[in-house]
Amino acid sequence: MLSGTRRVHLFWRGKLDAAFTYAGQASAVEVTDTIPVEVRWAFDAVESADDNGLGEVPVWRRGPPPTTGTQSIVKYDGPTQLYLMTLEGAADLIFPAIGKDLAAIKVGITNHLARRLAQINFGFPPGSSVRWRLHRTRTYPSGKAAFAAEGEILEALRVARRWIGGEFAVLPREELDGLLTLASVEPRVRHPQSVDG
Repeated sequence: MLSGTRRVHLFWRGKLDAAFTYAGQASAVEVTDTIPVEVRWAFDAVESADDNGLGEVPVWRRGPPPTTGTQSIVKYDGPTQLYLMTLEGAADLIFPAIGKDLAAIKVGITNHLARRLAQINFGFPPGSSVRWRLHRTRTYPSGKAAFAAEGEILEALRVARRWIGGEFAVLPREELDGLLTLASVEPRVRHPQSVDG
C-alpha cells in the first residue's frame, strides 16, 4: 500500500461502530514507524460531471491529529526523477509580467512523481485557475545524482538571469524541452521523457 505501485482506496470512520465513509483514492505522503504504523495520506480530486460547480468533486481531507513523542523516518535511495513543471492556467494573475511566450517553471527531484505533483498543487484550492503541470522528466539512478543534476540546471538558470528563487524560474516556452538536458550528470534514461504527450 505504501509503495505507490498499486491503487489505494481509503475508507474511514469516526467510531468503531460507525459506518465507513469512502475518502477517495489515496497515496502515502508520510509514514511513522510506530506500533501500529501511522500513515498520512493525500487524496487526488476526481474530475466528474457531478461536481461542485468548480470542475472537481470535493474529497474528504483532514490533517493528521496532533502527535507527541519520538518519530523515525526511513528513507530509501534508488531511481529518482528530475522533473520540470510548468504553471498552467491564469498564471499571469500570479506573475503579471508573464505573457503567452513565457512560462513559470519549477525544477525539482522526487522518487514518486504523482505524489509530488499532488503535494505541490495542494496549496491551490479546488476551482483555482492555475495548476502545476508535469512537463518533462529524466530518471537518475540515485537521489544524489538527481540532486547534482538539479543543482546544475538551477545554477544555469541563475546565470542566465531566469531564476527567481528556490526551485523556480521564468523561461521562454521555446526553451522548455531542452532545459533538463543542461545537466552534465548522466541519467539512467539517456533522453528526456515527455509526460504530456
